[in-house]
Amino acid sequence: MHLVSYDVRGLDWSRRGRIHRLLFGAVSRKRSGGVWKEYEYAGLLDRPNARWIGQSVVLLRPGDAEELVRALRAIEVPHSLLRVSVGV
Repeated sequence: MHLVSYDVRGLDWSRRGRIHRLLFGAVSRKRSGGVWKEYEYAGLLDRPNARWIGQSVVLLRPGDAEELVRALRAIEVPHSLLRVSVGV
């Protein structure tokens, strides 16, 4: 498992929103042919074994953590990645 922390202080609302949608997912409503349709997009925290640890800290499987880190790098968000062992 990987622990990812990131720092949103000083970020604009656009980048904060992108991080939020990536982690928590989103719902989009669109009108098509006079009918409203709703589309739900799952976030990284909806995936198996993903956990919200606290303010700007998440625990993810290695592949999911790498996906988050790539996204954070792309929008220039300061972050840290730590490999951890979780016992039961």
